[in-house]
This record gives sequence, structure tokens and C-alpha cells, in this order.
Amino acid sequence: MNRQPLRSFVLSLTMSLVVFVVALWIGDYLIGVTTPRRAGGDKVSKQYNAVPNYWKVDDLLGAALHPGVIAHPVKTWNDEVLYEVTYTINDKGLRISPPATDSPVCMLFFGGSATFGEGVNDDQPFPWLVATGAKVNVTNFGLHGYGPAQMLAALESGWVDDMIDCTPTHVIYTVIPAHVIRTIGLVSWSKHYPEYRVTADGLAERVGNFDDWNTPYKLLRRIVKSSHTYKRFFQNRNIQLLYERDGLPTMSAIVRTAAKQVQDRYGIPLHVLGMGDERLAFLAGPVADYGGVFHHPLPTIERIPHDGHPSVLGHQTLAHYIIDEILNDPQ
Repeated sequence: MNRQPLRSFVLSLTMSLVVFVVALWIGDYLIGVTTPRRAGGDKVSKQYNAVPNYWKVDDLLGAALHPGVIAHPVKTWNDEVLYEVTYTINDKGLRISPPATDSPVCMLFFGGSATFGEGVNDDQPFPWLVATGAKVNVTNFGLHGYGPAQMLAALESGWVDDMIDCTPTHVIYTVIPAHVIRTIGLVSWSKHYPEYRVTADGLAERVGNFDDWNTPYKLLRRIVKSSHTYKRFFQNRNIQLLYERDGLPTMSAIVRTAAKQVQDRYGIPLHVLGMGDERLAFLAGPVADYGGVFHHPLPTIERIPHDGHPSVLGHQTLAHYIIDEILNDPQ
């Protein structure tokens, strides 16, 4: 039997596929280099001085900090220094909190950069101010770029319990509208973030990390979503559609499940601080489904100019609110 025609066909098909893939790659590259960039203007610069090992990849949370580092970030706007501060990370990879007290009150804080205290010194984030103002124990689980997925992953895995030395009496999550798109991997730093899907009962179930490629579907999705073509002609033009179609239900499910975790594990409500406008109102229902409390709107929070994170005064306002409305609430 003459196998030459078959071999020729396979070789021809292979070469055609190679040419096709290369053509796609070149086309995608050209789309990337010709995509209009954001117009230039005010120059913003942020530096983490002499900290080569600040970040690390973390399979549970997506990203984390190396234990024991001390960072000295400086952020400028044109020639104006917006902040020049110190971030001290403890031996567990979390931003430091005041020393433990004899108080039975044990507070866990979750959230992103506002909770972490981006732009303020170690003794100025609102979790620290709550600890010193009310003489209670706190652990700050917040970090730049985090959202509710990190809170849920940390809770349901038992990792939180390994990080604390007290029995939680209060769990507080601070949310901003931008957390919604983080739950569906639509920000550049969320590629390895925890990925959740909404189950039939409205809860969230983890299905891995966004950049997993352990199935053909996930591999194809990873290739497509990382392409310039997808980002320019679909994602960037349909961000509101993705926000409403995928982001809102996923965010609701994650927060609902986190409230369930807090109630099941510790027998206490999850307190959610809505640090934003009416776009966060959709969380009231999911938070309450498992006994949580949604705090919104909050008092006006002063922010760092040209940055947006809470200023020192803004953190003081948040701390006073938490002490007055949560710690001192007779309910």
C-alpha cells in the first residue's frame, strides 16, 4: 500500500496549520502595537525602594507578600510627592498590626488596598486605628488589588484560622465598586486570582485559578483572553456587559458564600463596608442572606489627592465608624 499520498496530506495540513497560527499571532501582535494608548498627561510614579522580593505568586490567593519585608513606597504626581511611607510585613506575610491585648475582641479585616492602607504608614490604616482606639486585637488581611475572592478562599480553606491566635468576634470586609471586575479576572494583575463559578443555589464554588490550563477549554480560554484582539474588540468595548452579566452575579455569590462561611465557622455576622456609591447597593441582599450586615452609605472618606485611596483622615473616619457602629453597637 502506497502511504506517500497520506504522508503528503498530513505534512501539507501541518504546514497549513503552522502558517495559520503564525498569521494569527502576527495579526494579533499588529493589533496590539496599533491599539491607541491612553493620552499622555500628568505623570504619576510609584516606586518600592530596595524591595526586590515584595510580591510572590500564591496558588491559594493569587498573589501575596513575602514575609518580613519592609517597603518604602514613594508616589509622585508630576513633581509633587503624594506620599512617602513605610509598609512593614510580618512573618506571616501580612501588614503588621499592634501587639496582642488581653481583650476578648478579635477582629479580622478583609479587602484590597484601602484595608491594607496603601499610601499611609504602618500605624495609620483603619484596622490599626481600631485596634489602638478600642484596645482590641486585629488582623489585617487586606492587600493591594485584592477583592472578595481572596476573603472567601482564605476562609473556606482554613488558612485564616492558621494565621490568627484568637477566636474571631468580628469579621469586616471593605468593598469598592472596582472589586466586581476583579472577581471575573478583568484586571491585569488578576491572572492567577481564585476563580469562582455561581452554583444553582446562588453560592460560589471555586474552580481553580484564572490562568489554569488543565483542561482544553481553560487552555483555549486563556489563549483567547490574553490576546490583543480579544481585549481591543471585545473586552474593552463590552466591559459594562461583562460587569453586569458576569461580574454582579459572581460578586454576589462570593460575598454570600463568605457570609455563610463566617456564620458557620464563627457564629457571627459578616460586616461589609460599602466604600462607594449606589453601585454597591446590590450587595445588601447577598450579605443579609446569611445574617451579614451591609453598611452603606458610609461617611464621606477623605482621599489622597491624585490617588484615590483613603488619606490619614479618611482612615480615621473609617476607624471611628467601625468603633461606634460595629464595636459599640448593643445589637
